Amino acid sequence: MNAATIGHFEVLILFCKGVASCQWERMTTVCFEGEIDDRGIYRAGTQYSLTTQLTSYRKRISNRKLKFQIILVDDASDRRYLSEELDNAVANLDKVQILRNSNRNGLVGARLMGARVATGDVLVFLDAHCEVTKGWLEPLLDRAGNDDVFICPHIDLLSEDTLAYTKSIDAHWGAFSWRLHFRWLTPSGDVMLKKIRNPSKPYPTPAMAGGLFAVRKSLFWRLGGYDSGMLIWGAENLELSWRAWQCGARVEITPCSRVGHIFRRHSPYKYPGGVSKVLNSNLARAATVWMDEWADFFFKFNPPISAIRDQQNVYDRVELRKNLHCKSFEWYLENVWPQHFFPTTKRWFGRIKNEKGACLGITGGTPGLGAPALGLQCGTDLDLDRLLVYTPEGKIMADEGLCLQQGNGRAVWKSCSDNKKQIWVQDGARLKTISGSCLTLLISEKNSDGIDEALTSKRCVEDDSQIWHFERVPWR
Repeated sequence: MNAATIGHFEVLILFCKGVASCQWERMTTVCFEGEIDDRGIYRAGTQYSLTTQLTSYRKRISNRKLKFQIILVDDASDRRYLSEELDNAVANLDKVQILRNSNRNGLVGARLMGARVATGDVLVFLDAHCEVTKGWLEPLLDRAGNDDVFICPHIDLLSEDTLAYTKSIDAHWGAFSWRLHFRWLTPSGDVMLKKIRNPSKPYPTPAMAGGLFAVRKSLFWRLGGYDSGMLIWGAENLELSWRAWQCGARVEITPCSRVGHIFRRHSPYKYPGGVSKVLNSNLARAATVWMDEWADFFFKFNPPISAIRDQQNVYDRVELRKNLHCKSFEWYLENVWPQHFFPTTKRWFGRIKNEKGACLGITGGTPGLGAPALGLQCGTDLDLDRLLVYTPEGKIMADEGLCLQQGNGRAVWKSCSDNKKQIWVQDGARLKTISGSCLTLLISEKNSDGIDEALTSKRCVEDDSQIWHFERVPWR
């Protein structure tokens, strides 16, 4: 899979209807970007051709009074059907042209190439492996008409095998793990309450998935476009999200625009030098420029990325941040994502070890829907799965947004929320629930140290299984 595409629409909106009607006139530009593989855009028994994909997008805007243009960017593809065959297919479609890169530039380079030739006021980026729905465009254009927001559609699911369209959960927002992996998490209680009161209103998200968003072109370029120093794919969504929030804009999701997206099992991109080299370089650039002291946290626990930190030439991006008078990453955490699970100077960070020997922690792949909490082998000072945050409010937080919660009998790891069962009050060497019971490591004859044994809350007694030691680990 070696061809990026960008579509570019020039749109004149005379009248639009979403959940709420709006009337306005505006010149608009819409771009979509993605990858084409050996099978065409999709394959579901038969080929889902490029022509079919373009026709799908055109149908979704054809019932409106739109003036549009589509620009495809061939990113140095070696697929024969993307040369003359593509030219022939495009020749039968109105307002479509092709730009071709002689060298592979990847997602960032391809999107920048398309955005530079856009002539309208608003850019809308969509991955090619998407299926838009009726009414998807108006809510994006309505909000993107403001010069202060990157607005994303609500993303539903498309099956990679059958193209079946599945509605995703109604409330999610984008965030990221300690390792800076993008994650879908449950919005804060405050955001959820506002959604209940006004379900059609766009709501803020700490980060965007990156493939699907609209933005006024003037804002996109004023904030620096994409970081052209990033290679192929990876971390550009986090970098753009941090830059938007820290430099005076917002990132939002509008529930009134729904677009289906294929979350592919395997990456289609070719990475010069390997995936790790490319992705690590992009992560190093983003963290160095935007994360301040939390960049030290990230690099400390990711030695391979730390090793290439000083190799990144980010002078122009640092200057951009200075010239835009952007806020700090601390401001971002406190004001955009106060529910975050990162360590801070106000939070304790380290290991929580039972007197019997086992430690609290999570295992790889622990889901946020109620995975049993077990006593685990204590790790090293660099083992993030055995390191925890303890907040002044009494929450025990792990990576991936998981909090220790007293369940129905046993303690579990669940997505952090406002649930009072996630509060553990430190009382000397004990951790107590709101009701006053003590966090207890169940001990068996087989495992006297409590490793692989369950956790629960019991009446407080004089027993070592209820004694917990907080071993601080510097987080930066």
